[in-house]
Amino acid sequence: MRVSGGGRTLLLALVAVAAVGAAGALVYFYALSPPPPGGGPSLMRATCSSVQQTNGTQVQHVASGGSGSHAYFLVVEGDNPNPFAGMNGSAYVNPTVQWPTMDVKVGQVVSIHVINCATSEPHGFQITYYDDIEQNGHLNLITIPAGQSYDVTFTATTAGTYRVYCGIPCAIHPLMQNGALVVS
Repeated sequence: MRVSGGGRTLLLALVAVAAVGAAGALVYFYALSPPPPGGGPSLMRATCSSVQQTNGTQVQHVASGGSGSHAYFLVVEGDNPNPFAGMNGSAYVNPTVQWPTMDVKVGQVVSIHVINCATSEPHGFQITYYDDIEQNGHLNLITIPAGQSYDVTFTATTAGTYRVYCGIPCAIHPLMQNGALVVS
């Protein structure tokens, strides 16, 4: 097949976009099976440095929800040019696409380990219905300082799609508004 000059430019542009998307997907989001008795999964102990040492064979861009009665997820937050910019690389995903997406079943216990790999600013983490609790008439906003982590565990009780987002102002706030927890 011969590709003309204009077609070659379009083809190269499409390849570049696909490469950036693939690079973004390699390290962003993964789920692990339930831990062995007596210990939590390594996922729940992930740090910014350990995540940056992962490779593509250990990662899925859309997590399966784990297996059995417990689902484990990792959300990595970061600023540009970090490969995790946004939440799990949401900076590199079309904003109309829900990203990251966590798929679970009704009745599963869901554990999410969120690490903020930004070097200088806090980020937030909320899940509509499950983790955006009002206290004294105000939304309890979760703030995760740079280099710190936050863990949340709950039982997925109600089927639906719930928004996963950053609830605090930050430099890349618009890129952290369109994640999803899908409970089926």
